[in-house]
Amino acid sequence: MAILEILPDTDPILRKTSRRVRHVDDKLRKIVADMYETMVKNWGVGLAAIQVGVAKRLFIYEIPKREMTGYETCPTPKEKSEGESEGSLSSEEAEEEGGYTGNYTVCINPRIISKEGSYIEEEGCLSKVGWVAKVERAIKVTFEAYDLEMKRFERTVEGLEARCVQHEIDHLDGILFTDRAIPGTLREITEEELEESESLQIDSAPSEEVEETVATE
Repeated sequence: MAILEILPDTDPILRKTSRRVRHVDDKLRKIVADMYETMVKNWGVGLAAIQVGVAKRLFIYEIPKREMTGYETCPTPKEKSEGESEGSLSSEEAEEEGGYTGNYTVCINPRIISKEGSYIEEEGCLSKVGWVAKVERAIKVTFEAYDLEMKRFERTVEGLEARCVQHEIDHLDGILFTDRAIPGTLREITEEELEESESLQIDSAPSEEVEETVATE
C-alpha cells in the first residue's frame, strides 16, 4: 500500500462532480486500500476518492476508538521526540495510537435517503488542515451505498458518523465544508488547541446536552 497525496482545498479538482462507479477492479481495490493507509497516516475519520485526485463516487471511513473533538479538527500524529528515530509516526504506529481497527467502511455510489434533526459543530477537513468552522448538519442520516463487491447496503447513522457521511458525500459533489460554514466561524486552530489535542482527531458526535437542545428546537 502507498500513502497518497491529499489535495488542498484550493485545487480545482475538488470542485468536480465525481462519476459513478460502474464496476470494481483490482486497480480500484488498490486505490481504496491506499486511501485507508493515507487516512490512518493523517489521523482522519473519512476520505473521499476525489481528495486524492480520483473523481469516482466513493469514500471510506472509520470511527476510531479514541477521544475526538469536532470532525477532522485535530492535528496529524506529532513528530517523534528527540531520542526517537527521525520522521513522523509510521503507519503502524499511527493506526495503533489513533485507535484504528482496520474495520473500515467503503461507500461506493452513496446516496442519502433521509435526514433527521440538526446540530451545529465545528468541522474541519484533511484538505484544509489546521482550519475549522461551525457547520450545521443533520443529527441522523439514513443512506445507501455499495461495497467493494458491489452489493448494496443501507445504514442509519447518528452524530459523528452522520456528520462524516454528509461531509464525504459533499466532496463527491464538489462541495467543501467551507461552503456550508456559518458566516464568520471559519478560523485557524490555535497552538493551545493543538497542544491539548495531540492524541485526538476528526469529527465528534454532539454531546447529550447538545442533542437535547437541538431536539427542543
